[in-house]
Amino acid sequence: MACSPRAELWGTRTHWALRPLARAAMQWNFVRGISKSTVHRWLSHADLKPHRVRRWLHSPDPDFRAKVRRIVRLYLHPPRGTRVICADEKTHLQILESLHPARPMRPGQPMRVEQTYRRHGVLAILAGLDVRTGRVTALVRRRRRHQEFLALLQALRHRWPRGRLIVVADNLSIHTHPAVTAWIDAQAGRVRLAFLPAPCVVAQPDRTLVQYPRTPMPQAGQHHDLRSDGSSHHPLWASVGSHCPALSLDLQRLSSPAISGSRIYGTVH
Repeated sequence: MACSPRAELWGTRTHWALRPLARAAMQWNFVRGISKSTVHRWLSHADLKPHRVRRWLHSPDPDFRAKVRRIVRLYLHPPRGTRVICADEKTHLQILESLHPARPMRPGQPMRVEQTYRRHGVLAILAGLDVRTGRVTALVRRRRRHQEFLALLQALRHRWPRGRLIVVADNLSIHTHPAVTAWIDAQAGRVRLAFLPAPCVVAQPDRTLVQYPRTPMPQAGQHHDLRSDGSSHHPLWASVGSHCPALSLDLQRLSSPAISGSRIYGTVH
């Protein structure tokens, strides 16, 4: 029962839980009576975890494995005199303002923040992570277009004017815009884009960063106006130069034969 999809057997949910399994076993006369603790013990003994799902991505590219390993090799062993930057974007970040200031915590009572808020639109973060040092260059803009991505590349070039830059990015259309391509060509080989094979997100270590920024957050109830160019006065929005030492990725595993053909696996709890 636990190994069969629940939607085909009982109900419309796709995952079994302990109590539904116990009720279904009694309803279908597998047992006269059984508790959820017994179901849990049997599942543990059989090493079955109905609450976990292992997902995989399939790529039609026959060179998928070679391309992933080439990107991982850039992370682990960058060419001499070259800085490898992983770039990504996060859109639709809400700007929320509390209507009343937060109340500080007291003994036996946590800080209290009002539930209601006022909306001030959305923003997009474009970030570049230096794989070797973990330092981040981030831009915050109202939109995510090729103009904003080009501004990120120019900021990266301004921050590291010497040596070569290899910027690892996904296959978003703004990354191959003619204006972006023309600027890269004008750099005479000092800046190069390396694209991930599609679909592949596990080789982007900054994806976690742009989803969960480790930069200082605004104080509760604060709101900071944006400048005309879309940036802001708060350190969260002007987070150029922030450091992310806690960010890590098991690149050794990605560069090993664990990559099975054109599939990359991940477990969802």
